[in-house]
Amino acid sequence: MLQDYIFIGKILKASGKKGKFKIYPLTDFRDRFKDIEYVYIYDDTKKEFIKEDNEIKKFIIKDTNTSGKYIYIIFDNVRDDELKIQSDFYICIEESKRVKLTEGNYYYYELIDCKVYLKDRFIGCVNAIENYGSDDLLVVISDNKKKYYIPMREQFIDKIELKNKNIFIKNVEGLID
Repeated sequence: MLQDYIFIGKILKASGKKGKFKIYPLTDFRDRFKDIEYVYIYDDTKKEFIKEDNEIKKFIIKDTNTSGKYIYIIFDNVRDDELKIQSDFYICIEESKRVKLTEGNYYYYELIDCKVYLKDRFIGCVNAIENYGSDDLLVVISDNKKKYYIPMREQFIDKIELKNKNIFIKNVEGLID
């Protein structure tokens, strides 16, 4: 069920006015907050969505604004007991409502657990994606727990098959021993 949703923000704290929250965006598409009618809130501590009448509650967005790197959201339908929302709460939308990317671009979560191959040789599985300022790096963990860092560049990536969860890399000297 959680796989049907994507996290687009983390609630940092209630912000003064009833129903207003300070959000750290977890998306490159910050403008999306202006276009969303409702979101869901996931409690990472309890590993569950906030519910109302045994259904996942839709939190109706009344207003949003941006200040620096933060988003401020005012919810229209927040009860007083829900104001105890703290920093282990995440803003989610249905996966089907994610921003469609152009060909050759991928969401990080789509690449996690992909199998990585050099020609027909299995190298390992993508465990994470990291970025140290230049390129995104696929962190690939082999069966013997060795880590490989593969830059997300055409020089290193031959083909990505999301449907089959496979990534084929090119034979670049020094990349894989």
